[in-house]
Amino acid sequence: MKNKYHESHIMKSIDEVGFRETDKIVEENPKLKTENAELRLENQELKAENATQKQLIVTQKQLIDALKQLNESKDETIKAKDQTIEILMKCSTTEERYRDEESEFSKFCLNLQ
Repeated sequence: MKNKYHESHIMKSIDEVGFRETDKIVEENPKLKTENAELRLENQELKAENATQKQLIVTQKQLIDALKQLNESKDETIKAKDQTIEILMKCSTTEERYRDEESEFSKFCLNLQ
């Protein structure tokens, strides 16, 4: 319900006579008084919404940080699993080689007898 005339009139009044005198003028004029009350209420609502938005931003930043840490943790887990697989493959190859050598030795021993 903002009235541009009243807004500009109030702003001009503030510039010309200051806040205190303008407050007196607003208090004496019922229309301006009502509009002033509405504007103050709207201002309070906007401040509350602003505070809510700021809190939401803080919460979202915390969530982003937590997700980054989770992602880093997953990357470390994947790296550890890859290293484990690599070690197991080396052990498996060594074990197969040992079995092959053992088999060859057994065949050799059987041929000697």
